[in-house]
Amino acid sequence: MFQRQSGSSPELAFLLTFLGLILFGTMLLKTGFVQHNAGLGWLDALFLATSAVCVTGLSTLPTSGFNTAGEL
Repeated sequence: MFQRQSGSSPELAFLLTFLGLILFGTMLLKTGFVQHNAGLGWLDALFLATSAVCVTGLSTLPTSGFNTAGEL
């Protein structure tokens, strides 16, 4: 009854959306207006963004060190 077009996959769309959100969050954390007292490296930003997308709440840095833009 319902035919899926070749090349379109819900699993692939889910994965690409997931990875896109992680990369977007990483880039937002590395912008100039998000600052941390101890400095925020690329690996820390990637881990923090992945943790936010996965809703685990893990962090490699204390979240109290972020400015107001970083805590949102």
